[in-house]
Parts: sequence; C-alpha cells; structure tokens
Amino acid sequence: MNRLIISTAFFVALSTLTTNIFTQEEQPIKASEAYKYLGETKIVCGRIVSTKYLKNSSGGPIFLNFGRDYPNQQMTGVIW
Repeated sequence: MNRLIISTAFFVALSTLTTNIFTQEEQPIKASEAYKYLGETKIVCGRIVSTKYLKNSSGGPIFLNFGRDYPNQQMTGVIW
C-alpha cells in the first residue's frame, strides 16, 4: 500500500513539474541580440536577407543570414 501511495505521489509531482516547465511561454529574441545567449536554446525572430546552399559540401548545408547580407550578418542559422 505504501508503494502505491509513494508511486502515485511521485507521478503527480512529476506531471505537475513537467506541465509547469512546458507551459512557460518562450519570448522570442531579435537576431541582433542572439550573441547574448550563446549556449542557450532560444527562439529567434528576424528577416532572412540571404541564403547560401553548399551543395558540394558534406550534407549540403544551407546558411540563413539574418539582418544583413554576408559577411555583415547579425546572425547565421544553419540547416544541415
């Protein structure tokens, strides 16, 4: 009986914790502010002004330049 109570309490606590974590709204940041959040996962909003597809490179990455054209871009996103 004690195991059942402890297990139930654990799952209730776990579900409450995960619900709180995943219901917090992530505020998007500007591409010009991305450098402040290195090593973190953030949602970045901005205008993609140029792209570059490296078809001869391994995996064919696509580079997305935000804010300004390369080499003066504010941020670069990569689709691999």
